[in-house]
Amino acid sequence: MSQIDDKDLKKDYPDNAGVKDDSLVAVIADVAEAIRLGVRKYNAEKDSAEAKQLCQLTITQLHYLHLIEARKGITGTELSKEFNVAKPTVTNVVGRLVDHGYVRKKMSAKDRRVYFLYLTEKGKHLLAVERQGYYNYAEKVVNELTDEEAQQLCLLFSKLR
Repeated sequence: MSQIDDKDLKKDYPDNAGVKDDSLVAVIADVAEAIRLGVRKYNAEKDSAEAKQLCQLTITQLHYLHLIEARKGITGTELSKEFNVAKPTVTNVVGRLVDHGYVRKKMSAKDRRVYFLYLTEKGKHLLAVERQGYYNYAEKVVNELTDEEAQQLCLLFSKLR
């Protein structure tokens, strides 16, 4: 796992948004990377088609899938506003997700220019595979901690929601 050098943080991000302790940023980056690698490793070990498909998605595509899952029937315009990106960017990302069979579009009866977006069964299953990877990683983390440490970690992470 690569460590982030505090000097690099200051050089690359001089406006550190009020963070007083650069080591906190480094820990957060390391934990995020460990989770990503842990989930990918779990899915690679499964050697399933879904796990391979999951590893081929970009983080942006995953963000879109998660939001489409959470807000069934979301429109491209709403995605554009949510992610603060141009509509053509949304069209491009959604088009790829539709081409892969993860998302389906339903035309609005009121305005033929508007499409509502929904996960397909394949898209729902893909996110379930991703979630299972997170559960697997969480189990490994909990196994390394005492019950008290696990409770503290949950409390601290819940404050960040």
